[in-house]
Amino acid sequence: MGRYSAIVIGGSSGGLDALERLLSPLPPSFLLPLIVVMHLPQDGNSLLPEVLGKRCRMPVVEAADKERIVPGRIYIAPPGYHLQIEGDETFSLSVDPKINMSRPSLDVLFETAADTYGEGL
Repeated sequence: MGRYSAIVIGGSSGGLDALERLLSPLPPSFLLPLIVVMHLPQDGNSLLPEVLGKRCRMPVVEAADKERIVPGRIYIAPPGYHLQIEGDETFSLSVDPKINMSRPSLDVLFETAADTYGEGL
């Protein structure tokens, strides 16, 4: 694939506009997976995949447990779960305690992504 294998992005609810500005210009042929954790209210289902899906040219999906990560998709962490990347490049979801008052935690995603992809992140 090239020098990089994945991109991870994190932010808070105030970062939605910036996230949209970053992701919406990307072409459908973009070759890396983009994995996103946003600190949003945890009151059930998130509309983030639907909202971004209407504004982005790449497919936007909510990450699922044991799902294989594939290039050319934008994955969104589901509310209330830590999103982790396993060594076999699949997702795992966890309800472990909050980290820095958040679940999903940016730290959990970033640490597990770095463990998996190393300098390819």
